[in-house]
Amino acid sequence: MRPLGVRVVFVLTAAVRTGMWSSRLELAEDSNYKYLEGKINKAWEGLAGDAMGPSVYARDVVAKVMKTKPPEEIWCGSGATTIWMIETLGIRWVYSIFFSRLFGLHVISPQMKKEV
Repeated sequence: MRPLGVRVVFVLTAAVRTGMWSSRLELAEDSNYKYLEGKINKAWEGLAGDAMGPSVYARDVVAKVMKTKPPEEIWCGSGATTIWMIETLGIRWVYSIFFSRLFGLHVISPQMKKEV
């Protein structure tokens, strides 16, 4: 796009408080994952509480994009620095550990325990 005089800025967005945060997980009563429902919703609420407000996010992104020489990448939103570090260091395995513990996925389901 540069030869056409178009500058492209890649915006990598972390946590931003949006309507998405208001949805709660509701699983069927016979779901194998029903035991995780409360843990996932509680974690989701915690993440939502830490999320950056949309107006702050928008101001940050616009301020960076409107510079005379904007960066090619903009990392913005709550947790963006942590995500940038994980990506830059190439230690993506950290996501699996973090999210499995955050959402309780490291716990064996009660149904599976009965079968073992």
